[in-house]
Amino acid sequence: MYVSFFTTHRTLTFLYLPARSFWLLLCPSVLAYDWQMASIPVIKTVADPRVAMAAAFYLLLAALAMKAVLSGKGAAKVREIILAAVAPGRPFLLSLNGN
Repeated sequence: MYVSFFTTHRTLTFLYLPARSFWLLLCPSVLAYDWQMASIPVIKTVADPRVAMAAAFYLLLAALAMKAVLSGKGAAKVREIILAAVAPGRPFLLSLNGN
């Protein structure tokens, strides 16, 4: 098992995890029982293709957010969309330990 103490390795891998989870939601080809046992290799360089996948995921999220904001449906509709996007993550806020 490889543990990286470099901030860039950890940041790139951390930013990749939501994209990987979204992809597994769409295409559950591989299901892992635990993310800690090196089932996802650490991203060590920006040239890794998984960085492009993560960037595409965040660009898609930004495009959807911009479409929601610029749709002209009014402030109430935008609030509903933001609440729908944020609500699934609320239970995980309690598990953050502040590190």
